[in-house]
Amino acid sequence: MPIPEFELNRIRRWADRHLPDELKDEIRIEVDIGRGFVTIFECRPPWHPDMGPEWTRHPVARLRRNMQSALWTLYYSDRNGRFHRYDAFGFGPSTLVDDLLAEIDDDPTCIFWG
Repeated sequence: MPIPEFELNRIRRWADRHLPDELKDEIRIEVDIGRGFVTIFECRPPWHPDMGPEWTRHPVARLRRNMQSALWTLYYSDRNGRFHRYDAFGFGPSTLVDDLLAEIDDDPTCIFWG
């Protein structure tokens, strides 16, 4: 069973509102949707002409939805792009994807945005 569209729309709206419009030529937040998960990326334009026209993409977080329990679990990306379950300060799974997005925004451990 795929992730419900209303939840995907919440994540997309969060990504669209995450940055002010005046910064969108310098940084973007993008989401990729997989089967049962959504990956959030921070994207930056090429910093040197030799790098080509493609923006770089760094994974920030992964939101995984358990299809049976409808619980969302938050993961962070390490420097090698591998994901690990985020459980700082006792943060655990939630039925509300907004809880995970708020934790990414608050970033009390500086693990998502540095």
